[in-house]
Amino acid sequence: MNLLADVIFPAFQAPYVASLLLPVAGISAIVVEIVVFWLLNRHVGVGKIVVLVVAANLVSGLVGFFLAAVLPSGLVPRVVGSVNGRPFRSSQPGPYFETYMALSFFMAFVLSVVIEYAVVWLLLGWAKVVRPFRTVTLANLASYVVLVAVAWFWIAFVL
Repeated sequence: MNLLADVIFPAFQAPYVASLLLPVAGISAIVVEIVVFWLLNRHVGVGKIVVLVVAANLVSGLVGFFLAAVLPSGLVPRVVGSVNGRPFRSSQPGPYFETYMALSFFMAFVLSVVIEYAVVWLLLGWAKVVRPFRTVTLANLASYVVLVAVAWFWIAFVL
């Protein structure tokens, strides 16, 4: 049975689904963000950095996932059979699905930087992050490189 291969998600939710379906990729991305935050802010305790990074990613992940739901899905309907004479429809990737997926990673990156910067800025009194915008941008850049690389490797060699 090839049920898992038939699970379809909207194109703009790809970065968020990749982290959920491939937890190794999502965890690796978070760990890389923590390391970047720590390298740029060694004066802040590791515990505070972990809480800050996890909180910022939870907020940006939730907001991004729901915002992505209102963007074009890239999916088109298809008839897969019938039940009692009525056609049963499903969805499949349409002609722009791959383009939307590629664009989704760029959009998720920009959205992550903006939202995570806002979270870090709100918590500056608690965790004194130096140059928060630069820190968040570099951490997200590193995490997205890792997310894409680990997801690609996992799909290509493990699954």
